[in-house]
Amino acid sequence: MFKFKRLIEKYKVSFELEKAKPEQTAVSAEDFDDQGRYKETPDEAVTASGALVPLPARLIYQSGGRLTEADRILYSLDHNIPLKSKITYKGLKYYVESKTPYEDYADFSQYTLKAVSSFD
Repeated sequence: MFKFKRLIEKYKVSFELEKAKPEQTAVSAEDFDDQGRYKETPDEAVTASGALVPLPARLIYQSGGRLTEADRILYSLDHNIPLKSKITYKGLKYYVESKTPYEDYADFSQYTLKAVSSFD
């Protein structure tokens, strides 16, 4: 198994992580308020850490405009960050767009983070 823990620990930064909730299929009467509106429970933010690095120019170019310089790659020792989770770092917000699971042969996972517009 490849060990990258020391390298990730060396370059890690702290950020706020709001893990996306799994999709619910069953709905009960308690999920709605008195006027029939769905009650959404706020996501709970926790402090997490990992190495947040800019995307290589080659990857941005190969994406055909889908990825930009504002997007990031997260190298994390946490293998359980769901897609669509929200990360806040230095006032900027990102959504977890994809995961490359290396946990079968390394001690980290790689996540592609899409920058969120300030208008969202």
